[in-house]
Amino acid sequence: MAITVPGVGDPGTASWADAVANQLNVSPISINGASNVPATAAANKIQSGTATLTFSASPLSNSLTLTFPVAFSTTPAITFGATLITGNTIVAVGQTGKSATGCTVRGYVATGGNFTGTLTFDWIAVGT
Repeated sequence: MAITVPGVGDPGTASWADAVANQLNVSPISINGASNVPATAAANKIQSGTATLTFSASPLSNSLTLTFPVAFSTTPAITFGATLITGNTIVAVGQTGKSATGCTVRGYVATGGNFTGTLTFDWIAVGT
């Protein structure tokens, strides 16, 4: 027997999630038209990992091809962890050529200085 809340409906259903979102004046989380709300046609996939970039006396790292363990059906949203190399040297990690199967990743020393060494970073991709 499901417990109902006046004006909201049965928990665990898409109509319930929509009603709760409406009561809270927010939207259910959605990426590429899909959500993790029960009873929706497509659920989001989340994949993550760790990779390493190499810098050779330059503010710009080598290019790294990041391939997702399992291809998405649409191009996912990708986020990279912020990292310090040494001391206060801040590195930005970014991507180009994003697709359902992966992207190309590069690192850049935010201060513009040169760096020699490696940078390990975390990534997370969310899509359908």
